[in-house]
Amino acid sequence: VVYDFLKSKGVIFEQQKLINGKFLVDIYIPMTNTIIEVDGDYWHSLDRVAKKDRAENAYLLKCGFNLVRLSEKNIRNNSFREGVKEFG
Repeated sequence: VVYDFLKSKGVIFEQQKLINGKFLVDIYIPMTNTIIEVDGDYWHSLDRVAKKDRAENAYLLKCGFNLVRLSEKNIRNNSFREGVKEFG
């Protein structure tokens, strides 16, 4: 859904990009140096995954990336479009 939305807006992005050999991210938008992560409700509610997400967030922000995390709920109800509207 998110890929289709970005494509419909003409946004050039890379899917499943490995960043610095450390983290595989869902979407990378080179023009704005932005990473978009799509977080499934079940998976990202697990303690070990939440801990990994916090470490990933800190690393990516320290490296200068813009970071947007979208929850499954936001994607299902289409409210994610507001969070990524600046890309298209």
